[in-house]
Amino acid sequence: MLCARFMNKNGKDWGINVCMRGRGGISFGGNGRVAAWSGFTLVELLVVLAIIAILIAVLIPVIISIREQSKVTACLSNLRQIGHAINMYGIDHKSLILPADLRDPNFDNVNGRWGNWATILVQGRYLGAPDQSNPITPPAQNSVFRCPDGTDDDGVFNGAYFSERESYLQAGYWKRQAMDLKPDGTMTPSITIFTWYGINADRIGEEYPFFRYPSDTKREKLHSFSEIHSPSELAMVYDGFFEHGGEARLMANARHKKGTVTNYLFADGHAGSVVTSSLPVSFADGDLDARPFPKYKLKQK
Repeated sequence: MLCARFMNKNGKDWGINVCMRGRGGISFGGNGRVAAWSGFTLVELLVVLAIIAILIAVLIPVIISIREQSKVTACLSNLRQIGHAINMYGIDHKSLILPADLRDPNFDNVNGRWGNWATILVQGRYLGAPDQSNPITPPAQNSVFRCPDGTDDDGVFNGAYFSERESYLQAGYWKRQAMDLKPDGTMTPSITIFTWYGINADRIGEEYPFFRYPSDTKREKLHSFSEIHSPSELAMVYDGFFEHGGEARLMANARHKKGTVTNYLFADGHAGSVVTSSLPVSFADGDLDARPFPKYKLKQK
């Protein structure tokens, strides 16, 4: 051990010792005392590193799980807000369920659209959401219609409508622009809303709570909440793309928790998570009866 004693320039002893030990440690002491400190050995360092590695291996999955659950929770909150808005629309419209989509009553204009359920809720001030009419504006991050596990992809262009329920493609958005009817009978473009949720609807208007209005069969009578047999079990809005239109692949999107869970809004206003693999594989009555939750059809028992 090599030691040195510190003095000032006048030779006065400060009473401080500094010693170098054989293991590379430095010890400080005063009044003739030497501190008993020494450096870590290689074995000790390896033990510490091993403990840190174990803690990281344990904590990372926990952190990921917490993050995934937070997205599920945020999505369920969105759905509950949407459910409240749908119910408020019903209160203001004699208990009617709003249209899924608004088509031009002139059936010769096959592609004519006036808006959809999301634009109706926003224009009616039941919900607030960013207007995305500007084509260079990126998809909104703060919209109630955006699922936290949604993507910035336009579902129409990426083939979401033809993808399977397990596909990430269905996590893209559906874009719909509303139209305003002027006093002179002309139509002008209005707000555009992006939605990352599907709706329990078709284009016929007989079996499901929502439908394109007027329907392909020219039905104009909207369904009423009073027609719903099991409000706590009937699906209204869910993780998915556009409207299912009777296509089983579009009845859900396995979007959360590594593609295993789908979130649903039910007719009574509550929202919940369903294991996607437990869902029906078709809209056939026998399959719906075999896997009765959630329910899709108004009269389904």
